[in-house]
Amino acid sequence: MKKLIALLLAMILCLGVLVACDTPEESSSSSSSEESSTSTEGPVLEDPSTPQLTSKTFEGQWDYENATKEVVNGITADTFSAYRAILSEWKGTHVLCEKRLSGKKFFAKMFSNYEEFSETVSEFDAVVEATFENNYVLVVEGVSGYIRDKNAMDIYYTDLKKENGSYTLTYNLIERGQEEALDFYTDIVIIPKSLFEDDISDIDLTVIKKQYVFKGDTYNSECELTTYYPTTS
Repeated sequence: MKKLIALLLAMILCLGVLVACDTPEESSSSSSSEESSTSTEGPVLEDPSTPQLTSKTFEGQWDYENATKEVVNGITADTFSAYRAILSEWKGTHVLCEKRLSGKKFFAKMFSNYEEFSETVSEFDAVVEATFENNYVLVVEGVSGYIRDKNAMDIYYTDLKKENGSYTLTYNLIERGQEEALDFYTDIVIIPKSLFEDDISDIDLTVIKKQYVFKGDTYNSECELTTYYPTTS
């Protein structure tokens, strides 16, 4: 009897060993399958070549009804020594807006990298990748009341200032008897990065418009200065 019991115990022990030997292979197979499934179900990453917008587009308009007028002296070309606009040759091209603007409205947007600029503005020979090493590039769009001919009109952007948490830039238009007409324009302005205290993705930037009409020779006589302040209403 004792021999029979001992034989049964030996058989049970052998069976347990056989079952234990099979289990790790199934576990390994299952683990391998799970790892394979996990490795093919990772997050879909955005294409790093896609340019990301770095600043918002500001839409505003000038308050023509409350413009200020004054007569000033001593205005010369040296008065506007900073950020002279690069005037584009485009006619009717809309970069920042989708429809024709009224004469009062304007759009402005700052660019911090060439990828975003070229994606928005397309090719523009005066702005290259190296331009953005020490500068931002501002695009301003609007409608002029005169034919904008860069050979017969002086246009400058000056006086970047931070006031009450927002930045303002002055658009100076020197009139010299140009023909009156509604002329859509896109200005490209290069501004040193050092003039900004903040990350441009967080700033508000708007544009003050000043028109100069000389009573005699340009830059050699007194002139009437009209200032139009921006409003978002």
